[in-house]
Amino acid sequence: VEYEIIRVLEGSLHMTMDEKEFTANTGDIVFVNSGVLHSGEPSACVYQCIVFDMNTFIKHNPRCQTYIQKIINHSAFIYHHFTPKNEKIHQIIWNIFEAMENEKEGFEMVVFGELYHFFGVVFGEHLYFSDAPQNRRDYRKIMQLKNVLDFMEANYSSPLTLEQLS
Repeated sequence: VEYEIIRVLEGSLHMTMDEKEFTANTGDIVFVNSGVLHSGEPSACVYQCIVFDMNTFIKHNPRCQTYIQKIINHSAFIYHHFTPKNEKIHQIIWNIFEAMENEKEGFEMVVFGELYHFFGVVFGEHLYFSDAPQNRRDYRKIMQLKNVLDFMEANYSSPLTLEQLS
């Protein structure tokens, strides 16, 4: 149940997410939902990312469980690309990375607080799809590819054949 937030500091990052492509430029933010097959091709790019487990947000805060569960269950699929035009999201994400860089006492609370703030803005401004934006055929194909990648990762030290991967 891992999610990722990427902020592009310089250049551009050509992203592919479940076979959909877009380019994130300087100042843009990319949100990678759990289970999304993704890759990025940098072009003179400097970027930072944070990966986190969404279950962390359920365990200790029952008041927010309903919202976080919607994200985990993919009934709320957070938008994947935010430009600096979305000032609230931009400021929240910049606050997270600044707190992590400075590591001042209590920075962990700032990070968690800003992530809750992020999810609150996502729901408050409806910055999500009500269901995963993909059709059944695409989903099945992506899941097959994920299985192959998992198999390759688990067996990377052994010779692999196309037959095994198929």
